[in-house]
Amino acid sequence: MKNLPSEIKALKRIKERLDHLMSEHGTPIEIRSNTLYDSVVREGELKTLFPDQKAFNEFLRQQHNNGILKQIIPNYRVDTSDYRFYQWYFHREPEIQFTHFRNRLEIQ
Repeated sequence: MKNLPSEIKALKRIKERLDHLMSEHGTPIEIRSNTLYDSVVREGELKTLFPDQKAFNEFLRQQHNNGILKQIIPNYRVDTSDYRFYQWYFHREPEIQFTHFRNRLEIQ
């Protein structure tokens, strides 16, 4: 992780905090960015990067507009109906389960 740009490092740390938050028992299925921000600022280094909620949302918006956010954090949706104020929603990643079905080939 040494050679990664600082934005990618920050996104990876945010993703770690998001995964930890979503794995907790009392967390709803979908959370807003303010809940994620409260969890993110508990980490000292990220708190210095994002002194307030506005800086955090601006960072998310910049990464979203550059197409980077979806690559690192795929489990989000954003409401862009108001171009001045994006609303962020983060949800749990679905657990992928593979099921094999028997092929029922009947030859007559």
